[in-house]
Amino acid sequence: MKTILTDYDLSQCRPQGLVINTQFTEEVMNRIASLEIKTQLVRTRSVNKTKETFFMKLRKLPLTVMILLVLALGITLSATSYAMYEIFFKPEVTQKSVGTTIDGRTELAFDVTACGDTKGNTKYELKRNSTISANQAKQVLQAQCELNLINEWFDTVTPEKYKPMYGTTDRAKYKAGQTYTSYNATPSFALEISSIKNGKIRTNGDKKYGIPDTTLDTSKLTKYVIDGRIQDTSSSLKAGDAITALTLEEYTGKLESDCQGWECNIDGHPTKTIVSYVVKLALPYKAYDPLAAQSLTELLPCDNNPQDICKFNGGIPVYMGDAFTNHTNAGPEDYYRIQGKLVRYDPSSFVLKGSSGKLYTFRTAFDRITDFNVNKSADYDNTVIKVGDSLSVSYYAASPELATAVDDTDINEILLDLELVSKGDPIKKY
Repeated sequence: MKTILTDYDLSQCRPQGLVINTQFTEEVMNRIASLEIKTQLVRTRSVNKTKETFFMKLRKLPLTVMILLVLALGITLSATSYAMYEIFFKPEVTQKSVGTTIDGRTELAFDVTACGDTKGNTKYELKRNSTISANQAKQVLQAQCELNLINEWFDTVTPEKYKPMYGTTDRAKYKAGQTYTSYNATPSFALEISSIKNGKIRTNGDKKYGIPDTTLDTSKLTKYVIDGRIQDTSSSLKAGDAITALTLEEYTGKLESDCQGWECNIDGHPTKTIVSYVVKLALPYKAYDPLAAQSLTELLPCDNNPQDICKFNGGIPVYMGDAFTNHTNAGPEDYYRIQGKLVRYDPSSFVLKGSSGKLYTFRTAFDRITDFNVNKSADYDNTVIKVGDSLSVSYYAASPELATAVDDTDINEILLDLELVSKGDPIKKY
């Protein structure tokens, strides 16, 4: 069976405890499957990471400065949230430079600190089959940052019972055949308004993704965030505006199987739907296109090999090992990843050259490269691996000194790197 692993799939294969730092790429690829768009924006977070909130930052300011801020903004404690919307929903991305990567692709450097991203400066590579130009990259990054920040804010205003982990300890008692009510909070993609009439917001579909025209059935309970302010009506919205919405749903039906942990499979339909918030987006609708964001690849230091660059573009599984069974007590410091050009291979090993020029030797029980070319290539449009191709390997090592000569039993996975904008693209080696 043909399997293409995207960067999201790769992230799920990592050991628990590792921080995944491919933010917007991870989110976008998780929403694209054979050009079929799912109906929610997925945001992953590390539960161990504490984010400094707006109020935490205010607490660090001298009292006199705090008073001046309040007076200047004309806010009271009850209205402080309005200032937060203004800050969070209008992120800024600053382009620092344009260059060329060692692989001959356009390299773009940005300062994303004003996006709420603590990394500050980041670098991206423009894919050769990109749907955008280098000049559009800044706006696309800013759009994705805005959606991410709004999605985080949605989480803060979502009632507890609509959050996935709510009632975890109670759900296990529900068995197959019982009637059960489930609650779900769904942030939408960016939507483009086609018309507004009688409190109903009609949005344009997108044939490219198979998204039909839809209607947001708003009510008196719906709140609208326009230019950083909460309003009770949609009077400030118009056709052509880009928006995103938070919908709360209740499902009632018979359980198909016993609840496992907090997962329950219900044979039913929504019995109650509330459009909780509608947020007007700051940029034109086209800036929020998922394929536009996926046209950029973030250039990141390889896990525990920081001198080399890894790009999570997706790939074909050459070998999926079970090294994790030999390293059940391993921590993040023991997990390594390298991406590099194939220098040579033989029945007992293969060698990769990282972006820094450093060589990595992987000793194998048999010729895994030839095994793929002979036995698996047909499943991937007869794609074969050649010297010079880019491979990614995740593996375990006891120390950095041992990370460049790796045994077969320590290899977790080997991937042939691809250059994909969507899963529906033809297979194209990086």
